[in-house]
Amino acid sequence: MNRWAEINTFIMVVEEAGFAPAAKRLGVAPSSVSRLIASLEARLDVRLMNRTTRRFTLTDAGEMLYLQGRKALNLFEEAEAEARGVTGSISGHLSLYCDPALTHTAMELVRSAHQKAPDLSITIENLTTGHSPDDLDLLLTTLPEVEGLRRRQVAEFDLVTVASDSYLQGKEPIQTPGALQHHNCITQSGDSRYANWLFHIGGEEAAPLHVQGKISTGSLINLHQAVRCGLGIAQLPRFIVQHDLASGQLLEILPDYRSTTVVPLYACYPNQPQTPAKTRMMLDLLSEAFAPE
Repeated sequence: MNRWAEINTFIMVVEEAGFAPAAKRLGVAPSSVSRLIASLEARLDVRLMNRTTRRFTLTDAGEMLYLQGRKALNLFEEAEAEARGVTGSISGHLSLYCDPALTHTAMELVRSAHQKAPDLSITIENLTTGHSPDDLDLLLTTLPEVEGLRRRQVAEFDLVTVASDSYLQGKEPIQTPGALQHHNCITQSGDSRYANWLFHIGGEEAAPLHVQGKISTGSLINLHQAVRCGLGIAQLPRFIVQHDLASGQLLEILPDYRSTTVVPLYACYPNQPQTPAKTRMMLDLLSEAFAPE
């Protein structure tokens, strides 16, 4: 009895959304697929699929078996990749999560990973809480701590004071931080790092500046969009606005007065005795991407 063939066939049927496509992917006859699924249901004594002539739906038992079976298949593929011991042959699947504000950074990482390991499939999801999902392999976050995960700081970004040209048109030039008190400053709620704006010029640090405005948000994404729409002035991590600054869509305010607040970028991953090769590769790519020039 080949239990592996049964489970693998079942997973292929679900992912290919049909018996015939699964048979084509596995290189077998459709009748072999039907026979293995029937054997699996008979051995488990449970119905896994409700089938019609055109489609099928998973039962609760089928859904549970697929999720657990896919995890087991991922581990098997990772074990094969480890046995090969060659970075360029890494395959299998990696679940990459990120803070919504880090989506662009995550996409750049995936592009580098695809060039180095084209056989590795990657799922990208946003994570908005401090609790990691069960299928997480790697998380990019600015959160200081994520429950149950190891972490490595891979970069550190300063905050940049920015505004759009549409907001600045017709207004007096902003020469000192104190002038910000006469402007609509868009603030981020719920994060103490953004409660006061801190500046220094040369080696001297100025007193914290409590800015005010008519707009606030708990999301860096919303903060970014608000300042791009010309609603006011904001402080944002450089990794979020660097492309806007390069294109001229946003302008840096008070470039001689640097913010003393920094935002670390962390790579977090499951606490395991041995970090999988696919995760080590991603960590290496992050280190290369943010290495000092």
